[in-house]
Amino acid sequence: MGGSKQKKNNKQKRKKLMEEEKPNKKKRNNISGAAPNQPQPSLASRLKKVRGTADSTPLPPEWSRNTSKSFLSPSDGSLFDSCKRECYRGFCWEDPHKLPPTLHVQFDQAFDALYEAGLFLHDAVQPGGKRLSRTFVSRTVIGNPGSTYRYLGLRLFSHPWSSTSNENDSTTTDGIQSLTSLGYTHECASALVTIRILNEQLKKRTQHMLQDEIAPHVELVGSADYSLSLINRMEPTSLKKDLKPDKDYGMGKTSVSWHKDSGLADFSSIAVYHSLRDTTNEESSDVRNPWKVAVRVADTTKQTTTPPLSVPLASGTLYYLLDDFNHKHEHTVVAGSNQLRYSSTHRVAREGRGTWHYIREKCRNVLGVTKENEQGSLSERRKRLVKATRLQQQLMDEIENEWLRQWYIQGKLHAKLHPYWHKPIQQLEEWFVELELGTVKTIELLQESCSKKKQTSQAESLVSQDLFDVLIEAMEERQKTRTTWLERLEDPLFATMDEMEQPFSSKVLDRVSFDATRNLPENLTPLVANLRKYRRKFVKHAQKGHGSNAQYSNLTKRERKTIASNWESMKASFGNKK
Repeated sequence: MGGSKQKKNNKQKRKKLMEEEKPNKKKRNNISGAAPNQPQPSLASRLKKVRGTADSTPLPPEWSRNTSKSFLSPSDGSLFDSCKRECYRGFCWEDPHKLPPTLHVQFDQAFDALYEAGLFLHDAVQPGGKRLSRTFVSRTVIGNPGSTYRYLGLRLFSHPWSSTSNENDSTTTDGIQSLTSLGYTHECASALVTIRILNEQLKKRTQHMLQDEIAPHVELVGSADYSLSLINRMEPTSLKKDLKPDKDYGMGKTSVSWHKDSGLADFSSIAVYHSLRDTTNEESSDVRNPWKVAVRVADTTKQTTTPPLSVPLASGTLYYLLDDFNHKHEHTVVAGSNQLRYSSTHRVAREGRGTWHYIREKCRNVLGVTKENEQGSLSERRKRLVKATRLQQQLMDEIENEWLRQWYIQGKLHAKLHPYWHKPIQQLEEWFVELELGTVKTIELLQESCSKKKQTSQAESLVSQDLFDVLIEAMEERQKTRTTWLERLEDPLFATMDEMEQPFSSKVLDRVSFDATRNLPENLTPLVANLRKYRRKFVKHAQKGHGSNAQYSNLTKRERKTIASNWESMKASFGNKK
């Protein structure tokens, strides 16, 4: 009887402890800190809270051993293994025999179909913002409908790997049929869909690698939800005679120089499938140098003693740069001598600015604000007009510089090969014209505000110095940017390219003539001069010719503040000399 009573008491105690544990268990599971019924923060925001950002990621530790070699390779045995383990966590690979045979077949068939469709192009990029150069590698981007990838001053527009709706969003319907309706051949559309299917397989494989290689060392691992693939086609040294040698370590000629991949989500992984093809080049030598991938610590101070690693990879290898590896490491591709190389590099593009969905919704929101009925006090309406005008000008700059000019500078062949983007580009041009018309109307309002014969009281009531300043600053900055684009378009590199690959004109940016009642001129300098003249008259009228700043009334508030600050600095400097 006593034993039975004791068991009952123990059971009650366990039940009580379990009840007390429930809230604590919920608290532990709710690592985001959000209320139970509230939406969970995104992985990106949780990573930032827990692990910081790419910029705040520390360098890997210095290697604990020493070597006289300029770089290490797997043939160096324990030295290589030790250095990789201590300083290159996240760099790993799967040998071809560990992958499903169907994966190799699908990748190779897709590469062939994409090449036959002509989708691989050489890019005219601007390293360091200086003179243009053409990439040694030809490449194409495939990904979620409307995605792009920006690098070295150039935005690459992706080919969609799934079906799209009337608004060019992704749908779940038959991908091949949808893509052929856009203008892709059946073979090309099938290859695009195949890359998406393979991308899903690589996501799963990367997740397993993250759990094995990274999860034991960090509190929260980054994303492997790949949204696009940058596929490269690289020729060997026997065909590509102008490849540049690696000057830092003497590894050989490189197809892709040392770099970190840009435009990616912080802590996101990269998976690369690497495939080689024999060439029939009669000039090929008997020496068969293999293709290699090399990695190094990205120490800007050049003080690291950790040697780089150089790894020859067999055709069909799948290698990874996991989690934060891309934050503080760089990689390069050392060219082989006889074989052609394809690489499909699957990435998590940074969320936000680089998608059609993003720019489309931004245009709709800004244009929606400008069409709202004017209500409220006069002061509120003035502020609202200034805010709306600023948003308009910022959006015009973004459409022009990040989308339209990026599209037209890549040539007619590029446009022909990207049928998905025809409708979005046309829509962006229409919105640009609509924003331009709104700007013309605002300028007319400013002109009317300082006219001796005011037609209405609206101009006088809604116009403010802030409104003048927004337009003056926007037009000056836009003119500077247009000058930069003009210099870029005049780069001698384009004269060496085929006519179909040279930049071509935009009907809204490169007008031969324009309607001053609806359009802005291409050269905005005279317009800025007029706006400053209107501003001076407006201030003079408002102050009735008086005011201490009347002589600077053609300057914006920011410019006057800069002049005042410079004057105070000069006075302080003179005082110190005395």
